[in-house]
Amino acid sequence: MNCLHCDSPMPDGASFCPVCGTRAGENSAPALPKFDIDSACSIGIIGADDRISFTLTPAAYLLMFIVLSIPILGPIMALIWAFSKRANPNKKNFAKAVLAFWLIGTALLLSIIFITLLLAALFI
Repeated sequence: MNCLHCDSPMPDGASFCPVCGTRAGENSAPALPKFDIDSACSIGIIGADDRISFTLTPAAYLLMFIVLSIPILGPIMALIWAFSKRANPNKKNFAKAVLAFWLIGTALLLSIIFITLLLAALFI
């Protein structure tokens, strides 16, 4: 006897399928095949350019730190990485976090300068 759900062989008298766990005699929809991105690329469902690697190596993070530390290029690259549609999601989130830290740091620096000038004007 085979399972009606996954079509795997079941022992005689079994109440449940040992592979998928479906109750014997239940007719449910067959299991969907697992999506394999390599197979999808090889048969042309998606292009190789559409593959996005979701992991970044430590070397990639180090390179991002180096690029973001360059005075004029750093903010430009942070904006490009943060708002690009084709960028790696980890790189996008990292760039957004860097932009947020830069904005918070700039706001704190400007407020400290303003408070210092205000106090200097009051006590001089």
